[in-house]
Amino acid sequence: MKTLHFIWIADCSGSMNHSQKIQTLNKALHSSIPLMREVADRSPLIDVRVRAIEFSNKAEWHISQPTPPRDLVWIDLKTGGRTNMSMALDLITAELDQLMLQPNTLPPILILISDGQPENRHLFESSLKALISHPLGKRTYRYSIAIGEDANQEVLREFAGKPEWMLDARDISSITHHIQWISKDVLETITSYESNPYQVGPRRAFFTGNLKGLRPLMIGGVWAVQHYHSILKIFNQDPLLKLFAEPDLSHLYDKEIAYFTTHTGPVQSFSQLDQYDQLETLRTLKDKVQTILTFIRQLPETDQASIRQLIEQSLEIPSMNELYLIGRQVTLILWGFQMDSFRPPSRLLLNAIESIS
Repeated sequence: MKTLHFIWIADCSGSMNHSQKIQTLNKALHSSIPLMREVADRSPLIDVRVRAIEFSNKAEWHISQPTPPRDLVWIDLKTGGRTNMSMALDLITAELDQLMLQPNTLPPILILISDGQPENRHLFESSLKALISHPLGKRTYRYSIAIGEDANQEVLREFAGKPEWMLDARDISSITHHIQWISKDVLETITSYESNPYQVGPRRAFFTGNLKGLRPLMIGGVWAVQHYHSILKIFNQDPLLKLFAEPDLSHLYDKEIAYFTTHTGPVQSFSQLDQYDQLETLRTLKDKVQTILTFIRQLPETDQASIRQLIEQSLEIPSMNELYLIGRQVTLILWGFQMDSFRPPSRLLLNAIESIS
């Protein structure tokens, strides 16, 4: 099961005590709990955990233990002091370091709520830069709520992942609507996507390359890429098939080859990923390969040897740059090829995933 951390980041400076702001916010956060429970109960593949940070003169955890919505009890926030927003962001960034060590952690949802502006704009900018450049921080779902007329909407818009994710609560009564929208609609959208991130779209070519310097592995005297249809038949549209990008078979004996996908999202080669995403990609690949090997062991013994050979040779690639991430889907190109040299490197993928704990 994947874990989704949902973190409120609430301004508790003295100005939040005016115009019923903190009272309205506390009431709204109380009302959000049943909505979050409802969404979590409908998301069996996602373990939602809620926490909260409060900041004024300093920042600290208001709810420090990651808590399932069904067990969540909101304790009212109290006000007093200045607006040390940068310290709150630093606290989040430090926590992301810990979350990266935990397997199956999804990008957290962060909601910054404030009625003012950072006590120190320079420190805020520095802390925000550290947060969004963090390997996990740059992938977070970031929302903000600007409360009242004096809220610095420019700052809160900078924090938000998209401009439209900064919500305007100049009318204090709209705080409840925004809190409930995030607690239900946003959480439901994200849990739904993260439960099935491998959404498909139209078939498209995402790679065209030259085969110069490469040679196919030979299986029964034919090109390995011709076995795409064999793999197609073996897996019969199983999601495991999506590991192998579909080659353009019409130009098999030409120097060019194209690969197609139906996955949506940005296309990134392994070298374009940061260290964290590389590690997560290899972990995902390891799970897929282990599932494939389990699948093979369930076949009749008479078929196991030949199919295992086909799969193992198909997992050979010339370099790690033939490993792609398309959206969230791990995909291989030039599978079944090696460098055309006397002793080409072999088992690159298998050796890489065997080193992953």
